[in-house]
Amino acid sequence: MVKQVNLIPVLISFLLLMGETSCSRPEKDSLPINPSLTQKTWPAVWITSPEATAGYGVYFFHKKFTLPEKPGQFIIHVTADNRYVLYVNGKRITHGPVPGDLKHWFFETLDIAPYLNKGVNCIAAVVWNYGDYKPWCQISAKTAFLVQGNSFREEMVNTDTSWKTTVARAYAPCIPSKQEFAFSYGTGAYERVDFSSY
Repeated sequence: MVKQVNLIPVLISFLLLMGETSCSRPEKDSLPINPSLTQKTWPAVWITSPEATAGYGVYFFHKKFTLPEKPGQFIIHVTADNRYVLYVNGKRITHGPVPGDLKHWFFETLDIAPYLNKGVNCIAAVVWNYGDYKPWCQISAKTAFLVQGNSFREEMVNTDTSWKTTVARAYAPCIPSKQEFAFSYGTGAYERVDFSSY
């Protein structure tokens, strides 16, 4: 007897992974981290939505800031709990973080200068907390987002109370059936997006 397998979750996971590779990823391998940031608590603070819970949720974070001229370099460090996609002036830049644990949390160091303009700019993120539907490798403390400027010049984008946040109500988890569970246990549940609510 031939056993039928629903390949839709596999296809969706593949497409999501392929989509994740399509963003602009600035060169970051050789970017310096300000040594003073490795020796003290960062001035930036983890921010969250007042509506965030320990359960599944998707949240938008954004901040507008003004630059007197287009910078030659603008290095930031960014991370989130659970996952994020970062945008600068509407351009998708990167996603992350690499999975770790609460004592070994990872961040990305990026030079976002190519995406900035003289005048008003906007940095934004979509942050996911997968709650009970997170992949088995995802360790989480709470829904949160963090941006730290590498130097005094970039600290204008540090996460603090000046950032705006809202719940992204268009997203909902698709809870896997028992047959699909084997495909989603390591990747987490897939989700449904209602674009009429976006």
